[in-house]
Amino acid sequence: MKIVFRVDSSLHIGSGHLYRTLTLAKQLAAQNSEVLIYFICRDLYGNSAFLIQQNGFPLLTIPVQEEVCSQIERVWTDEEILYDVEQTRELLLSIGEIDLLIIDHYGLDKRWENEMKTLSRKIMVIDDLANREHACDILLDQNYYTDQQERYNKLVPPTCLKMQGPAYSLLRSEFASIRRNLKKQYGTVKRMFVFFGGSDETNETAKALHAIRLMDELNIQFDVVVGFHNPYKAEIEEMCRQLQNTRFYCQIDYIAELMACADLGLGAGGATTWERSALGLPSVVISTAENQERLSIDCDALGISKYLGRSHEVDAEQILHTIQELINNPERIQSMSEKGMELVDGSGTSRVVKGIFASM
Repeated sequence: MKIVFRVDSSLHIGSGHLYRTLTLAKQLAAQNSEVLIYFICRDLYGNSAFLIQQNGFPLLTIPVQEEVCSQIERVWTDEEILYDVEQTRELLLSIGEIDLLIIDHYGLDKRWENEMKTLSRKIMVIDDLANREHACDILLDQNYYTDQQERYNKLVPPTCLKMQGPAYSLLRSEFASIRRNLKKQYGTVKRMFVFFGGSDETNETAKALHAIRLMDELNIQFDVVVGFHNPYKAEIEEMCRQLQNTRFYCQIDYIAELMACADLGLGAGGATTWERSALGLPSVVISTAENQERLSIDCDALGISKYLGRSHEVDAEQILHTIQELINNPERIQSMSEKGMELVDGSGTSRVVKGIFASM
């Protein structure tokens, strides 16, 4: 069985799409030794495609076309779709007969997918925007929304298998194993975990460190994590060095262990929401991209996190005030932890893999 992923990463896009497809790819390969997996990615500035090869999967690249990539998160025009179709088709033909093509990309929609139907037996789409139509056989949206069951009713074919909600969160296997040995959350905050994604283009990490500087007297240990492509990582490392009880980490592979040791998180919305929830880590959240806002609002309403607003609306004083407020309300922290773990059990990737193999 041949499975191909079409996904991009860059300084602007971030690395979330790539990380979650890699998680799925590794689980698919682990469950069936006869599965051959390939990745097709654009060679965008600040991409994390090297992780694909580090994990042993073949990487095929599409040359960058500046006009296509200037606003990569919007749905692409017909001209932009055509270029990508031509480039992708050529790479797919070089691979041979394909059983499943998995797309995780905000720029692509049914126009692109319809062009791929003759090249792949089935098509799967990973999405969380629900803002465009798809011509797919399988849809995965791992996020929580108050209207999640109706979001795609008119956007995918009636026969499409829909896997929706945090029960299908694409989490790495270590989250399930660490979860089994978690310490119970009693609402006391002695250690905090700070992470705003792989690139953190708006430098929310520095904003968080300014807030941390104002709370030195609280005697809390802070673990601050940044990605390899974070353009401010040198600045952030120096800031951490100047703060007491603050440790700096860059591009680590044991992030779940740090989350498990923490009592409160501070970070962005998006896929990390489900990692934190699986480990019962209540969090203060700032949205760093438009697609994170609705998710963050709904998760706040559900009671698994505290949402402060968009990045340009939040300052260090607001972060400080919110953390102090939560520290003084241990019952709320404990409730957030319990609700998060009820929503996400850490086995979502296994459910997705079972659904894929059952549909083939």
